[in-house]
Amino acid sequence: MYSLSSDLELIQLYRKGNTQAFETLFYRYQEKIFSTISFLVKDTYAAEDIMQDVFCRIIDTIHAGKYNEEGKFLSWATCVAHNMCMDYFRKIKRKPTILTGDNMDFMQLIGATDTDRELPKKVENFSKIEDYINELPDDQRAVLVLKIYGNLKFHEIAALTGCSLNTALGRMRYAISGLRKKLQVPEKRALAARH
Repeated sequence: MYSLSSDLELIQLYRKGNTQAFETLFYRYQEKIFSTISFLVKDTYAAEDIMQDVFCRIIDTIHAGKYNEEGKFLSWATCVAHNMCMDYFRKIKRKPTILTGDNMDFMQLIGATDTDRELPKKVENFSKIEDYINELPDDQRAVLVLKIYGNLKFHEIAALTGCSLNTALGRMRYAISGLRKKLQVPEKRALAARH
């Protein structure tokens, strides 16, 4: 019924008491937000708990009238999810890691051409790529996850991670460069990864 409504329209309807509008918003973004959480915490049960907490926080913020309607809902919700993941890590005193998923084409990310698609066979399977990503420094891994899975813009990532725009761009460049080296993708194909 509300599938064609904008995020803002759904939020406004929800503020007026229409819970079905919020359900539409939830189902629209639950997979992307859950993926971001899962890639950060690397624990399905913890990710499910954090996901519940994220949407409780979102509901509370909307009801309190504190949601900034100028921003995009997904970007804001991803920021909430990221912050709650960082709270989770502080509680358990652990640093984030991420898992790779079948929905992510890492060869495309690092700028590999069709002829390089055989490279994953060299590393046997995508679990090896997961290891490579987990070996990235925390700041590079965080930018990679927020950009690819959170679909955030670099200025949003910079604000979220507390660094400058140039630093966020540099961290992404170093993350991609590190993955290319480990997978032996020639440097000349780097341009494809910039988009």
